[in-house]
Amino acid sequence: MNSPEELFHLGKKYHRGLDVDVDHSLGQKYLLEAAALNYSSAMVELGDGCWDGVIEVDMAMASYWYERAAALGDARGFLSIANMHMFGIGRKLDYTEALKWFLKATEHGSAEGYVNIGNIFRLRQIKELWGMSKDTTKELANQIFKYAFPKLKEEAESGNEWSQIEYGVCLLEGYWVEKNSSLAIEFFKRASDQKNSMAMNYLATCYHYGEGVEPDMNEALRWYKLSAEMGHSSSQASLAMVYRDGEGFTNDQSEIITLLEKSIERQDHRGYFNLGDCYFQGFIVGRDYEKALKLYTEAMIRGDRYAPGRIADCYYYGFGVSVDFQKARSLYFISANLGSSYNQFQLAKMILESKGSSNGETDSDEEAFKWFTRAANAGENRALYELGNLYFRGAGVKKNYRKALEFYLKASSLVLLPESVSFRIGVCYFFGLGTKQNVDKAAQWFLDLHDNNISMYLLGICYYYGFLLSDTREIDFTRAVHYFSTISSDNILAKSKLALCYYRGHGVIQRFDFAFKFYKEVADQGKASGYVGLAITMLEGKGIEKDVKGAIENLEIASNMGSGSASIILADFRLNFILKVNELNSKQLNLGDFGSNYDQESLFISELFKKAADFYM
Repeated sequence: MNSPEELFHLGKKYHRGLDVDVDHSLGQKYLLEAAALNYSSAMVELGDGCWDGVIEVDMAMASYWYERAAALGDARGFLSIANMHMFGIGRKLDYTEALKWFLKATEHGSAEGYVNIGNIFRLRQIKELWGMSKDTTKELANQIFKYAFPKLKEEAESGNEWSQIEYGVCLLEGYWVEKNSSLAIEFFKRASDQKNSMAMNYLATCYHYGEGVEPDMNEALRWYKLSAEMGHSSSQASLAMVYRDGEGFTNDQSEIITLLEKSIERQDHRGYFNLGDCYFQGFIVGRDYEKALKLYTEAMIRGDRYAPGRIADCYYYGFGVSVDFQKARSLYFISANLGSSYNQFQLAKMILESKGSSNGETDSDEEAFKWFTRAANAGENRALYELGNLYFRGAGVKKNYRKALEFYLKASSLVLLPESVSFRIGVCYFFGLGTKQNVDKAAQWFLDLHDNNISMYLLGICYYYGFLLSDTREIDFTRAVHYFSTISSDNILAKSKLALCYYRGHGVIQRFDFAFKFYKEVADQGKASGYVGLAITMLEGKGIEKDVKGAIENLEIASNMGSGSASIILADFRLNFILKVNELNSKQLNLGDFGSNYDQESLFISELFKKAADFYM
């Protein structure tokens, strides 16, 4: 008669196909016999079979077998129950409960239990840790791992498949030990030799993304398939995504959905999330935002770090649900704290725009600056542009044009961003903000911004005054007129310059009537330059009958609006009038609107010059 240990090894042998053909029925028979003799390792293997679906997907039975093993003091039983709580599979997602079970595992000599406790402290996954500083929890995690690592390494080197995986993960990620991806792969291979589907999944990931080895999709696919066939839910979800993204080939795209459904049957958060993406994007299945939202929610319940952000997008944009900025913001906050740069950016935007703030929650530019900074540091390049804007405006941070330009230039070189980035850079160079003024560089940034009115206006100015594009600085009125006329219907500054071009015949046939028409349109929109232009045409009688009184009225309006040029013209006109009076020696002449005596008129002229000086200073 076989001993319980012999029965266990026979069951595991047939269950996993170790040097024999896989025979799940025979494997299960031997495992059940060993379990009946209270052999705890057999109970854990049976639980794993119910989790992976090698026997039959049944999380309740998996939990039952793990509990029985734990009752016999089996550390693997405690660890498996803890993992159910960690991932919300078969049990409620609860990091505090997971911590309790990991602690029980350590009481039975599990180094893996210590490592997982260290990770909980490192990631601050339970509320009790939130009151501590990050440095404190990090130091506690370091102390825990320092104690556990030698034992974990010893277990891994002696052949414990689970310790080999945990040790490999530490080497792969550089957790508490120098990162060594190549050595990590060696330990994953050792565990894979024992037909451990989790180790196979890690190997597939390493070959997929080139961790410790050259990227090799053929090898990645081989390991994904082996792991998926053994029921590993993460490999099933990953294999589906490889097929979806065209990195692997399948003749039947419905296989993608089948793989995701198998992953979901095992309650894997990645399966829920990726199938949610299929419905969200309308890939293979029809687009269905409501189904997508439900699947994302199931993924989030099971701890998927990306799901909160997807659900937030649904509430923010109204995909499958009514727009709710408050819910969107709270979910972006969750995902942002999990390290998602995209959601850090989204959260910062909502704070900046005061969207979705709840009662008692205050929005500030300083808070937005903090989250944009975190997003930029995590690789979200759009945040670089927003940081530039905050420095440019002095919002949430001290105004600093130099820093603003630095961020704008980083944003322009890293990603394809809105044309406003090029415009902002052009403005900095055009006006010398944060850098030495360089109109040539400004123009180069403006040249491709044909949908940006202000940049086209400034380009027109460059061509009008010969600021750019040649060593000789030749003026090009024709191009200036092109830019001014293109945007004149929407840009009042351009219309004013276009009026000047018609008045002087620059780049167009001289037309005083057109000049007057455009100046009047500018004046009707309340712009001082329009009133000044009207005054000049009236004084000279070009485009309209000469009207000195009307010209003076327009100059006074422009001067009162703060126009320095209007004040100078008006002062000069009054001064010339007095000089003319003196020249004619006509002291009895009625001065009318210009005042009844020289002293008053001189004082008024002085005030006009002061107003002009204030404008130009």
